[in-house]
Amino acid sequence: MHIAKIIISYENTKGKNSASFAINNTIYAQSIYYVSPHASSGGDGSKTAPFHLIHEAVEKARTDKNCTTIYLREGKYILDKPLVLTSDDGNDAKE
Repeated sequence: MHIAKIIISYENTKGKNSASFAINNTIYAQSIYYVSPHASSGGDGSKTAPFHLIHEAVEKARTDKNCTTIYLREGKYILDKPLVLTSDDGNDAKE
């Protein structure tokens, strides 16, 4: 069974333009992190204190032992470096 370690989803509060990306093909999210371009720096990734940068959420997910979902809140994201997800970000051993 393949289980995604990192899933990134874009959610639009107006219900339009949603998309998601998953590594592998079976998804069991156990940890959830949020990112918002409108958030202050120093957030913990919770819905009430989201991360400000996508890279912060990805790095947190990489250290998390659970399967992880990252939600991108509505807004414009400008990356200062490329976002690279590899097969190491997935994990076949988790169920």
